[in-house]
Amino acid sequence: MGKKTKQALVIDEKELYNDNYDKEEFSNLIQQYQIYINGAETNSAQRAQMNAFFITANSMLMIALGVLIDSTIFEVSYIIYVLGEVLSWLWLFQTLNYKKLGQVKWRIVNKIEEKLAMKPYDYEWQLHKRNNPKQKSYSDIEIYIATIFIVAYPLLAILTAIFAYVL
Repeated sequence: MGKKTKQALVIDEKELYNDNYDKEEFSNLIQQYQIYINGAETNSAQRAQMNAFFITANSMLMIALGVLIDSTIFEVSYIIYVLGEVLSWLWLFQTLNYKKLGQVKWRIVNKIEEKLAMKPYDYEWQLHKRNNPKQKSYSDIEIYIATIFIVAYPLLAILTAIFAYVL
């Protein structure tokens, strides 16, 4: 097992280094690269904050639903269902937008790396893909979670209506 894992991590180091490296362009290019990497990382941090907001908001709405359904004013819960549904769709659309923006940003990083001495982000990504071929992307996981909420709110609304009618 140890040999298999060790072999999987090995990639030809020629993939890490770049033959098209021009030393004269290096100074300006490295500054642009650093600025762009910071922008890509800021994008990722904003995305994490967005996810935290939507998880918190949906969790609070679910708690409120639990309280309202158990009370005599459960009719108010339908407002929360609609609000939760809207929030979940917004979350899904934002996730899709961040996914597209992230893909573009990292393509540009890879293009800049073609002119640098090393291609660390491209190399890291290649290693990751080879060692985790079945792993879902974070974007896919975010999309699944938002979709779960999108499906959950109408189902809960239907169940609430059924139980209200039965009781």
